[in-house]
Amino acid sequence: MRPALAATAVLCALAGHPSSARAEELPPGTIGFMFGVLSGTGADAKRLGFGFYQFGMQAAWQPQSTERRWGPSVRWGTMFGTLYNGTAAQVDSEL
Repeated sequence: MRPALAATAVLCALAGHPSSARAEELPPGTIGFMFGVLSGTGADAKRLGFGFYQFGMQAAWQPQSTERRWGPSVRWGTMFGTLYNGTAAQVDSEL
């Protein structure tokens, strides 16, 4: 019991030391690739159909510091996909 109490006291003393905790720098931007499948649900299931994203990309730049809670951000994203069996995007003679 005493070794457990001593270990707990040492850990609490180290955790409470003000110079041991420091925030890391945030990265100024991100970039990533994405892909996946998509399908409508509920009332939109028939109109949207089903399909997949062959390729997608996202990028963001946010010059944020750890001391601030709010900051500006610029984001960009694009996706290329294919939908099958959907009626919402079909070209019809009524157009």
